[in-house]
Amino acid sequence: MSDRRVIVVDVETTGLDPAKHTVVELAAVDLGTGDHRVIVPALRREDLAAASPRAWTVNRYFERRVYEQAMGESALNDALCELFGWLDGATLAGASPAFDAAFLATLFEDRCDAGVPTWHHRLADLSALTAAALQKDPLKLPGLDVCCAWWGVENEAPHTALGDAQATAECLRRLRAHCDDRGSVRPDYEGHQPASERYSASAAAEARL
Repeated sequence: MSDRRVIVVDVETTGLDPAKHTVVELAAVDLGTGDHRVIVPALRREDLAAASPRAWTVNRYFERRVYEQAMGESALNDALCELFGWLDGATLAGASPAFDAAFLATLFEDRCDAGVPTWHHRLADLSALTAAALQKDPLKLPGLDVCCAWWGVENEAPHTALGDAQATAECLRRLRAHCDDRGSVRPDYEGHQPASERYSASAAAEARL
């Protein structure tokens, strides 16, 4: 990775089609500083009508009462304009960054006065980078759960925007250390012996205070 700012993004959505579905929860983590933002758009009637039941099962939107954090139009616009400043000119990273980028572009175009930020045209894909770094089959890319297992990272809140974004960010940090041959990062290549130190998002947050 270059010295360009890297922003890890994860979105939870009402389905898989950015032309029909929308973002219900968005988290962004600055890979360098660890700072993060969480954005929860208020869903409109048409968003709920088009939603996939499978999506609600995966992201547990109602069980987690995510709707209680929903932002009004003005607050949402302000939050997206702030995120615009993070993303514009940055490298967009994620466990599935092409998926996230498609939904991000639609969300910004639809609900942000600033328009759509221009992030770098190359995306930092954790799955592809992990497969390459650990010499895995490049056509059988691992999901986030497998990447976390290989890098010794515990995702404390899977299938939540912030939980997945923070876990992805820590995997990327360990991947970078592995590639730079810094520290004592020992990936779990075969899935049998766990890494010596497991990451905890809450512990990392406390350490930055």
